[in-house]
Amino acid sequence: DGGQGALVPIWNVDFAATNEVVVSLTTPMHSEWGMIPVHVKGDASALFRYLNPNMIAVITEPKVLKEDQKSLTLYLIDGVSGRVLHTSYISRASKPVHVVTCENWVGVHYWSVDNARYEIYVLDLFESKKDDGPWDLVFGKGNANHTFSAHQLETPVALTQTYIVPFGVSALGVTATERGVTPRSLLFALPSNQLYSLPKELLNARRPVKTGEVVGDVIPLPSQFAPSKDEIIVPYKAVLGSSPTEVISYDLAIEGVRGIATAPTQRESTSLALAYGMDVFFTTVQPVKGFDILAPDFNYPVLSISLVVIISAVLVTNAMVDRKHLDDRWK
Repeated sequence: DGGQGALVPIWNVDFAATNEVVVSLTTPMHSEWGMIPVHVKGDASALFRYLNPNMIAVITEPKVLKEDQKSLTLYLIDGVSGRVLHTSYISRASKPVHVVTCENWVGVHYWSVDNARYEIYVLDLFESKKDDGPWDLVFGKGNANHTFSAHQLETPVALTQTYIVPFGVSALGVTATERGVTPRSLLFALPSNQLYSLPKELLNARRPVKTGEVVGDVIPLPSQFAPSKDEIIVPYKAVLGSSPTEVISYDLAIEGVRGIATAPTQRESTSLALAYGMDVFFTTVQPVKGFDILAPDFNYPVLSISLVVIISAVLVTNAMVDRKHLDDRWK
């Protein structure tokens, strides 16, 4: 056909066949930068994160909306094979809906119809394989199959949890660092025209829960993914309070935010954030403070004097040792 190739459909997911309409769709953020493939527990065992840059998160709702049937459905679809990796049903939920996915987790912010409040549904994905210990991790298995194909990916293990948040949002974002070592923070554009930062550690599906303290049904974690005794994880609390210190827009009002873009810097502790809409606001975010940056009031003169003293002491000591060795030889 004149050197032009025809487009061939590879796969198709027909939501119309189940009387559903797509409300929101997104793909993993920051896949082009570094990520940590494992989570190390308190007992030094490792959980393997399910990292799939081709995953598509799709939110649907019933085509015919009835007041007693309002709900949302979260589909995780592999973009290469078209296989549905996971499906979650969020009952009595409705728009406005905002969804974000990064690394091995998905977050859905929605309006709860029954409770008349905003909630966040969090889903963490892990691989089902167990940790074989440091020997196999370092040297590998002799008979291991190193062939990787998107058509042969295992189904991930999904851990879910729901949290109550005291605010609605107009946009969501996630901090980005070059190597992915720094813990992530979610960025929320609030109706109060503020930009708010919330650590992802608080939106952890593995937080230990007690019966009666969780929103919805208590789903016990498999023993493989349950927190160990030495692992520091904040116990589950359904309500996530807001703190004025987490407002990163200071006292400025940012009107009509439609999106939040983030990018890494040369410092692993710092992420760039740009909120855009009617107004444009640019700032830096440090989810765990500036652990790789010296404080502005750092005492450089004392450091310089200490280095000079240490170097002088080493030189003098070496000279004294050499002189003693020489005197011993003349005896």
